[in-house]
Amino acid sequence: MLAVTLLVGGAAAETTDLSRAVEQSLAQQSLTGAVSSYGISPTLVQLRRYVEPGHQVKLVCVIELALSNRQGAVLAKVRGSVATTGASRAETVNAAARAAVARLPLVLQALRERAPEQHVAQQ
Repeated sequence: MLAVTLLVGGAAAETTDLSRAVEQSLAQQSLTGAVSSYGISPTLVQLRRYVEPGHQVKLVCVIELALSNRQGAVLAKVRGSVATTGASRAETVNAAARAAVARLPLVLQALRERAPEQHVAQQ
């Protein structure tokens, strides 16, 4: 389940692009099944355009993924960032989504290791 949030001004098309980029990155990194019991809320934290010397355009993008349980409690957040030169906005967002998704395996491992402790504490 993906719930997309844009913290920077953006259009509906950017929301769709962000959601699609995260879903594709999850599939490419074979994590779709691993995150199926969590809600994932991607947030476009930053998408800025800079003009470098020589009129080269540089885009900087930061995406945050919040993982939540079925009750909606946020369990973890990860960020991915990228700086590109000569890439489109979509390519830059895709690269930042891949960077954020690449951090998920460590987070999922930590959540699995913490789960037995939480189960004991709830009894």
